[in-house]
Amino acid sequence: MDACDAKPEPRQVVLKEENLIAHARLGARVYGSKAAVASVDHLRWKYLGNPDGPAHAVVWEVNQEIVARVVALPQRFFSCEGSWNGAFVVDFVVDPAYRTSGLLVSVAKSLARFSEFDFLYMVPNAVGLKFWRGLAKLHPAFAVRTSALPLAPASLLDAFSPRPGMAAILDSAWRYWAKWGFKMLAAASRVISEPVQASDARLDNVVTMVEPDRYIGTRRHRSFLRWRFSSDEFRKSNIVLFSDNKGCLGYAAWRDVVFDKISARVLLDSVVSPRASSLQRAGMVSHLGLMPAGKTVQLLLTIERDLRKSGYLPVSWPFVKVPDTLLPQSVSAFVLFPKGEPPAGFLVSSLSFTLADCDMF
Repeated sequence: MDACDAKPEPRQVVLKEENLIAHARLGARVYGSKAAVASVDHLRWKYLGNPDGPAHAVVWEVNQEIVARVVALPQRFFSCEGSWNGAFVVDFVVDPAYRTSGLLVSVAKSLARFSEFDFLYMVPNAVGLKFWRGLAKLHPAFAVRTSALPLAPASLLDAFSPRPGMAAILDSAWRYWAKWGFKMLAAASRVISEPVQASDARLDNVVTMVEPDRYIGTRRHRSFLRWRFSSDEFRKSNIVLFSDNKGCLGYAAWRDVVFDKISARVLLDSVVSPRASSLQRAGMVSHLGLMPAGKTVQLLLTIERDLRKSGYLPVSWPFVKVPDTLLPQSVSAFVLFPKGEPPAGFLVSSLSFTLADCDMF
C-alpha cells in the first residue's frame, strides 16, 4: 500500500521503554539521525524520567510503524485554591510520507483524547503555531513574555554593521563595557555565585522560598531539578546558587544554545528569595552574563509566564522585555480542556510557568 493510500488510525498510549526505538525512528525520518528526538537515550530521559510520570501519547501507525505522534508530559499544578493534573504538549511529529490532509485533521482533533488531564498547555514554534491556529482552529490564551539582554548587538542587528568588520569592532567595545558593568553590579550587590549540581542539598532550602500564592504553577523539588537539569546530551544545563552574608538568595538554571544562527544564554528557571533587593537581582543577572562560555554568547534570553512572587529574576534589570514587533514570531501559549470545561477553581489568567516546565530549549 502506498503511503498516500494508508489511513492510519489514532491510538492512545502511556509510553514505555519498549516504545522508544520506534519513536526514535520517526524522529530520525523527520529531523535526521543527529536530532535529539532521534536518540533513544534522549527520549528515555524526556518521556520516562519525568518525576510526575511517563509521557502520554496519541500515535498513528501503518504496518506497526509509527508515522505520527502527539506527546504530553504530565505535570502536577498547585495553587492556594487547589491542585490539578496538567500536561505540556511537548511533541507534534508527522512523517512527511504520510502527511495527508486526513491525517493532519486527525492530529488536529487528537488533543481531546487526553481526557485524563484537567488541562493541556503548549507554546508552539512557528510551524506548530500555524498548524494549531489554522487547521485545529485553536486560539492562543495569552502571550508569553520574552526578555533579553544583548551582548553582541551589532551582530544581531545588521543596521549596526555598515561595512564588513564593523560589527566585530562595535561588539568588542560593547562587550568590554558590558563586562565592566556586570563586574561593578555584581560587586555592588555583594551577591556571591557558585555553580552547583542539581543534586546539591542546598537547593532544597531554595525551593522552599516559594510562598503559597494565587498563581497556578508546578512545584520545584530536587527530583524535578535532577531530571530537568540533568546531564542529558541534548539538554545539558548549568545551575548557579546565589547567596549573600545572610544565606541563600536563590538559584538560576541556564544553558547556552544556538538557534536561528543566534548564540544565546537561555535562562531556563530561577527562584529568588523575597528578601532579595532590586540591586541583588541585578547582581544575579550580572553573574549570568559573566559565566564563561565555550562559544561567544550574543544574547541573554528568557521566555516565561512566571507569576510567582519568587520569580522576579527574568523581569529584573538589566533584562528588558522584547517588543513583539522585534520578535521573529509571536510567542503564544494555548490552554485546552480535554474534558470540555475548565476544572473548578482554575483560572487561565493565573497559569504560571518557565522554560523549565516547557521543552523549548
